[in-house]
Amino acid sequence: MHRSWSILLATTALLAGCSSGSSTPTTVTVTSPAPSGDSSVVTDRHPTNTDLFSSQFHPCEVFTEEQFAQAGLGKHLNTTENPGSNVQTCGFSPVDLEDLDGTYLVATDRTNRSQIENQRLLTLDWAQSGTEGIYVHEMPSEVRQCTAAIDFDWGRFLVGYRELGQGWEPEALCSASVSILESLISQAGGRNAAQD
Repeated sequence: MHRSWSILLATTALLAGCSSGSSTPTTVTVTSPAPSGDSSVVTDRHPTNTDLFSSQFHPCEVFTEEQFAQAGLGKHLNTTENPGSNVQTCGFSPVDLEDLDGTYLVATDRTNRSQIENQRLLTLDWAQSGTEGIYVHEMPSEVRQCTAAIDFDWGRFLVGYRELGQGWEPEALCSASVSILESLISQAGGRNAAQD
């Protein structure tokens, strides 16, 4: 499974590497409403403000293990990251290993939907989503995988799923990724500043 996860991470990094922009990692600062007019900035590991989505962030530094679990993710997998990468990632196993034998990737990157489409990868609006702007897309490989994403000015927030086998079947592969993405967006306070 670790080898499978490395392949997914490399594929995501490949897609993100096609985007323009600085390769300097960006940190996120979440602001909380300050009492009595104080405008000081507070860093919070429990995102409750849509300012979270104003710049790229690292999901593992923003969301707690409890929030990931509430979204439907299982055990946190240790992954190796390239510090200069445009991709900020966390890996997870599914909660229910009986039904799903793949792995999840929760990430932000500097890619957007039009860049994915320019690589001739199929993208689909996810009509069943209650969050405007969520789309899913196939990945450039022979394995069974799907990525659910939402675009922002700086790039996108995404949840990818990968399992052994072949074929891209959106209904079978994408539903859980969309649900997890929606849950994390909701827990962070909603969607703001996303590009349509």
